[in-house]
Amino acid sequence: MPWKQDLAELIRSRWRPGQNFTLRQVYEFEQDLRKSYPKNGHIRAKIRQTLQYLRAEGSISFVDARGTYLRLR
Repeated sequence: MPWKQDLAELIRSRWRPGQNFTLRQVYEFEQDLRKSYPKNGHIRAKIRQTLQYLRAEGSISFVDARGTYLRLR
């Protein structure tokens, strides 16, 4: 499964639409993602990049400069 789908599924499994979450909370998935993508040495950077993709497609929105997001759908 591609990164975007994996991270979107993790977010959907933990937060409902309308709920806020933080980048720090998403980093809690780092070890799970490391198991899925053992050759990726930059997991946190990939998480941030993938959150940007999810924001661009309208699944989440950026709430503030402190790493808070809102799940939209």
